Amino acid sequence: MKFSRQVPMFPSLKNPPWLPVAVAITVFAAAVALRLALLALLGTSMPYVTFFPAVMFAALFGGLYAGYMVTVLSACFAAYFLIDPAGDISARHAGDWLGMVIFFLSCLMVSWLSEFMRRAEKRTGEAEARAMSAAEREKAGAALLQSEAKFRSYVENSPMAVLVVDREGHYVDFNAAAVDLLGYPAETLARMHILEVHRIEDHVTVLSDFARLFDTGRVNVETCMQRGDGETVWVSLHAALLDRDHAIAYCQDISGIRAAVESMRERLALQEQLAAITSVVPGVIHSFRRRADGSFCFPYASAALESICGLQPAQVSQDATAALNLIHPEDRERVNRCIEESARGMTPLRDEFRVRLPGKGDIWVECHSIPSREADGSILWRGFIHDITQRRGNEELVREATRRLQLAVKSAGLGVWEWDIAAGSVVWNDRMCELYGIAPTDFDGRHATWSGALHPEDRDRTFAACREALVGEKEFNTEFRVIHPGGRVKTLKGDAVVVRDQASRPLRMVGLNRDITDQRYLEAQLLQSQKMEAVGRLAGGVAHEFNNNLSVILGYAELSKLVEVDSSKFREYLDEIIKAAEHSRDVTHQLLAFSRHEIIAPRRVDLNLLIGRSEKTLWRLIGEDVELILTTSDHIWPVLIDPAQLNQVVMNLVVNARDAMPHGGTLSIETTNVALDEICRIGTPETRPGEYVRMTVTDTGVGMDGELQGRVFEPFFTTKGVGKGTGLGLATVYGIMSQNGGFIKVSSEPGEGASFSLFFPRMNPEQAAGQAQEPAMDAGAGGVLLVEDEPTVRLMAQLMLEKIGYSVLVAASPQEALEKCRRSEGGIDCLLTDVIMPGMSGVDLSVAARAICPGIGIVYMSGYSSDLIAPHGVLEPGVLFLQKPFDAATLAEKIQQSIRFSRTP
Repeated sequence: MKFSRQVPMFPSLKNPPWLPVAVAITVFAAAVALRLALLALLGTSMPYVTFFPAVMFAALFGGLYAGYMVTVLSACFAAYFLIDPAGDISARHAGDWLGMVIFFLSCLMVSWLSEFMRRAEKRTGEAEARAMSAAEREKAGAALLQSEAKFRSYVENSPMAVLVVDREGHYVDFNAAAVDLLGYPAETLARMHILEVHRIEDHVTVLSDFARLFDTGRVNVETCMQRGDGETVWVSLHAALLDRDHAIAYCQDISGIRAAVESMRERLALQEQLAAITSVVPGVIHSFRRRADGSFCFPYASAALESICGLQPAQVSQDATAALNLIHPEDRERVNRCIEESARGMTPLRDEFRVRLPGKGDIWVECHSIPSREADGSILWRGFIHDITQRRGNEELVREATRRLQLAVKSAGLGVWEWDIAAGSVVWNDRMCELYGIAPTDFDGRHATWSGALHPEDRDRTFAACREALVGEKEFNTEFRVIHPGGRVKTLKGDAVVVRDQASRPLRMVGLNRDITDQRYLEAQLLQSQKMEAVGRLAGGVAHEFNNNLSVILGYAELSKLVEVDSSKFREYLDEIIKAAEHSRDVTHQLLAFSRHEIIAPRRVDLNLLIGRSEKTLWRLIGEDVELILTTSDHIWPVLIDPAQLNQVVMNLVVNARDAMPHGGTLSIETTNVALDEICRIGTPETRPGEYVRMTVTDTGVGMDGELQGRVFEPFFTTKGVGKGTGLGLATVYGIMSQNGGFIKVSSEPGEGASFSLFFPRMNPEQAAGQAQEPAMDAGAGGVLLVEDEPTVRLMAQLMLEKIGYSVLVAASPQEALEKCRRSEGGIDCLLTDVIMPGMSGVDLSVAARAICPGIGIVYMSGYSSDLIAPHGVLEPGVLFLQKPFDAATLAEKIQQSIRFSRTP
């Protein structure tokens, strides 16, 4: 196709010799500066975007050599700085080579065409200047036509599309390459507007660039054109003005370059994503190769290799020796074996091993890799290695916690079980088997083993609790009894949870069993103690008033016996009064004894000696139809107890045994030394390890069942008829043993008699050293100050003291007593005072009285129980105390002691 217009493209200029070099350097420098400015935006993509216009400009205004120079400099600069690898004039990818070749050839072509056009125009101008005649002008015109024809031939045959447009945007001329590029017939293209070959969405941009072309004279853009077949093609368009109304555009198809750039950009983006992923993956992503010669390398390893192993990936890319040498010597053989097995069977390589890092110690790593066989005979594993030091530490902590939990469960005596409901199978731990009296080797894993062991009385209730837990009504939390194969009964506490599926159907139950036999026994003992404490509080509350009244009764009865009366009946009546009062006193003492509120005077006692002295009394108690057998061990240990209490214990047990044998039988009393250890506590929590003297009282009477044994020590509980027993005998025994640190064990079966074993703590040497002999008492006379707030007791004590022979001063209150001390002028030898009185206690009174009358003797008296008067200190050793009710002889003894002690220097 031929151009229809002849428009001079270049002005006729005479270029100086330095112009090509200057233009080339200036244009190249400007292109470099512009490309570097766009580096942040474009990166290394589109490396020639600023250099192609630079080549055109240099060729147009500097000539051929300027174009060639800028071409070479641009190619070198782009190859060295903008094409991977940077710092080397080479290209790694085929796309980069193709772009470089296209750029180089296009620039050479543009430079050559520009130079050719410049020279042709220059020759045309020179010819016109020389042609002075018509012949010369004709010759010059012919030469010009020939030059233009040659130029048009070059343009027509150029592989680059060349188009000429007018100011209105219509194509007025173009070459064959343009027809091929746009895909329209030449006749059609000649009538088309520039907008018709662009997409609608690009029209605004195209019109803007077209207007800028006629304003500035030059436009260089990359644009998308739409071919006649509907396809789109990206072109690099470089346009310049030919004259005021026309412009020429050079278009190069860069679709392949853009595709290559886009592909490269996607690859770079993918690489960046992979790099970002590998940077946060907690481990080394790697490929590990074993070559055919047996050597190893890591063709690829992520940057995490340095953080884990302290090695750069480049250090092991050709030789993996540095990494393999870090494997712990103890693990190296196993790792090599795992590699060999994976290579032989092409199976995944999985192992955990230690890596020894210089200066950092050992870490644990885990390797997971999949092998594949390569064409060259090598084996390539792809996978990852990550640090599991913390996980191994956590696993060790879990193992330790599990071990501790197992120890805790074992030490707590918990039986652990799991029931698979669908399968009906049960899993028990060893403690669970022990709780049910089954050897672990004999447990068959059946649910029926558990249900069959339940006590018949508890079975229905326990099954009901299990059903309620399975249907979700409540948790399984119940107590039940089980019967061992040998007949032993245990009380267990069961707790369990139900594991359900997503539909809330029960799958299995998991729970614990705990032996609470001893706990329930202790609770029963506590209940017994609470009952006794309640009665004790009652006894202590009434003891004061009761003892005061008994003191008056006994006192006046004794004084009445001293009166000369010629009547035997009168004395008989007095004896009965005294007997009844003494019996009431004994009952009060029994109440206080079992409630541990009785005031006692413990001392060293030989159990064999006391029982021997009581033998005749015991024979009289049991009667002729009961045989008494005493068996005492030699060298029995001494015990610390109030002898009166010990006598009371023996008498109550003997009387209880006698009543259990209404038709006669055998009663045996045995004493022996025993040493108990922790094993003896099993089943009897009240048992305490130590050395004891055991006294066993055994009868061949009617015996007791388990229910009766559980109530035998309850106060006021008796199996005798009305009026035949108070129900305080065994309760008193229980209270006395507890008060003195001992305990009782009962063994009995209905029809086979009963055996009561009493354990008295052995008296230690320190207690024995503290025992002092009571001094002998001598009679004497003196003055006594009597202080008592109860009038009847005060009058009775006054008469008793006067009858004994003492001079008596009487005070109804502590204040009155102190006043009489001040006026006594030394006539008071002993102060006999109640302990608890309104306004001032007897102890405070004694301190104040001694401040007035130094050396005065002190005797305290009280009808209150020990828990109320003990805090006053009157029960301490060396303090003289009278427990109400008292008789005249006891009163005289205490008064004489106090006077004698006060006069002793």
